[in-house]
Amino acid sequence: MRILSADITSFGGVSDLILKDLDAPVVCVSGPNEIGKSTFYRFLVVMLFGLPARKAARRQLMPNDGRALQGRLRYRHADKLEHLLERRLDSKPES
Repeated sequence: MRILSADITSFGGVSDLILKDLDAPVVCVSGPNEIGKSTFYRFLVVMLFGLPARKAARRQLMPNDGRALQGRLRYRHADKLEHLLERRLDSKPES
């Protein structure tokens, strides 16, 4: 699977961020402290696998502005087709 783009509508302290051209052979995410590198990693994990079961961990991921956690991932799978994964989650683990 190769991630092509990420659209973070609201996640933790990040909102309205679109990352494109992520399908290069090597992608380096760099920047100063507190810029959102770890948040981007957590966004990818939640998009692919859902929210963690622990309430405290879920609370850390929820947007600071009170909106629902929301975003999109566009990726290409082994079938060579492009797929779009969209999630809109509240703080409940089953969402």
